[in-house]
Amino acid sequence: MRNRNQRIVVHLTEKELARFNKNVAATGLPREAVLRNLINGCEVRPKPPECYGKLLARMSDIGNAMYQLWYFARQCETITEEQYQESKRLLSETWRCLHETAC
Repeated sequence: MRNRNQRIVVHLTEKELARFNKNVAATGLPREAVLRNLINGCEVRPKPPECYGKLLARMSDIGNAMYQLWYFARQCETITEEQYQESKRLLSETWRCLHETAC
């Protein structure tokens, strides 16, 4: 049995329907999901580009490599605490920017 058994009929002009369909296509979601998100007050954003997943994976690899380098550099005492904190801040800022761009 369906959880959502209430139906709403909406009449649109051709222009309104075309605009709605264009906006729905940009999200990659079904029309019903877009409407539910809007009703629930969620911001509906366009789907991120296909390369975004690869970019996140690459950033994860870079972050892991940096943590290994930091660990080694701190043990050898070739990096100061300030340098460590600054590079960590830059990596965190890059992650934040990536997530804000697509999420």
